Amino acid sequence: MFDLVAGLPVHVLVVHLVVVGVPAAVLVSLAAAGAVLARPGAWRWLVPAALAVDAAVLVLAWVAAESGEALQVRLAALGNTLPEIQAHADLGETLQWYVLALLAAVALLAVLRGRAARPAVLAAAALVLVAGVASGVQVVRVGHSGATATWSYVAEG
Repeated sequence: MFDLVAGLPVHVLVVHLVVVGVPAAVLVSLAAAGAVLARPGAWRWLVPAALAVDAAVLVLAWVAAESGEALQVRLAALGNTLPEIQAHADLGETLQWYVLALLAAVALLAVLRGRAARPAVLAAAALVLVAGVASGVQVVRVGHSGATATWSYVAEG
């Protein structure tokens, strides 16, 4: 299921969605947190949008990790066991947890808004900010390690 589609590795197709999706999820989540704090009317549609985007990106990050494992097995069978591939795999496994933290922070914000005191809502918004920044940084780290594993031989000549 996670190995090939139309003769191409699923991983190389889905990672592009993750690379675009994580920053989009971060931006929508931060906008939702800002709306909860400053734009009372906007939160009604931004928070559900953030939850939906975050959930979709979480699934994509999971598919990227699973398909990456399948690709790693295929590459190993061909004799390609570069340490850069393992480093990328190790980092890639963590991304879904960062996105899950972002989704959980937005869900907490949605639950607290209107039900809790302002300091609790501010704390939840701060969690969205922290989880968003961490997710953004991690997708860059994972992507860079994947690009290094794939293209370093070209740069080295």
